[in-house]
Amino acid sequence: MQKDHLIQLHAFLLQIRSYVETIYGEEDSKVFTSYDALNIHPHEVHKSKDIQQIAIFELSKCMSEVLSDKDPVHFKRISETLDYTCDHLKKKKKK
Repeated sequence: MQKDHLIQLHAFLLQIRSYVETIYGEEDSKVFTSYDALNIHPHEVHKSKDIQQIAIFELSKCMSEVLSDKDPVHFKRISETLDYTCDHLKKKKKK
């Protein structure tokens, strides 16, 4: 995927995050601390493609955790897969 596509996807996922927080309330905002700790935003075009990709997967993982708490049957496996992928990407980036 091209870097500009990753940036667009990142921005779109942030809009979904806002929607999820609106629906489920602010108490689920603490789930996003791992994403927030990355301190990466889609408008930061100078960041590397790899960093944007990690942010996308981390944000997706956090949203799936919120959704899996609300509907565990459908979202639990997605959350686990995204968690594995995030860990793998972070280890790859550190090398």
